[in-house]
Order: sequence, then C-alpha cells, then structure tokens
Amino acid sequence: MLALAEPSDVSNGDPCTADMQIVADLWLVDASGMDVHVQWPLDVCNKTKPGSSQALAALEVRETRYLDGPIQEKEPPPGPQPLATAP
Repeated sequence: MLALAEPSDVSNGDPCTADMQIVADLWLVDASGMDVHVQWPLDVCNKTKPGSSQALAALEVRETRYLDGPIQEKEPPPGPQPLATAP
C-alpha cells in the first residue's frame, strides 16, 4: 500500500494533456469498521500516479457501497494526525 502513501507532486507550470481523469473519492474501512479518507497521490497534471490503482486492486474487497450526495467529512480524532498530501 506504499503507492497510496506517496505524496502528490506540485504543479510546475508545464503543459499537460487535455484529457481529464476522473479521480474517485476513496474511503478504506478495516475489519473493525474504522474508516479513513484516502488521498490518491497525483502527478503534476492532477492524474493518479502510476502504481496507485494497482495497489488498490491488490486489496481484498469485502463490500462496496455507492453513496448519493456529498460526503460529510468527519472531524479528525484528537492527537497527532498522519501527513496529508496536497490534491
């Protein structure tokens, strides 16, 4: 799962291709029901970095849910938080 822990790149102003990639909102839930909102590592063109979708495909999927409407962010628990990557 190291591919999903990689930081996103910062745009350097170089031109990108005109095609767009739809990057899904991703939540991972462990067996105890704890969930975490995962940021896809993005390249300078805001496309997912190579290897991230393969890392996700290697996980065992036990349940998939599709939700309608916007997701309400939960407040993070008190204490130190993992570093977030910039979108």
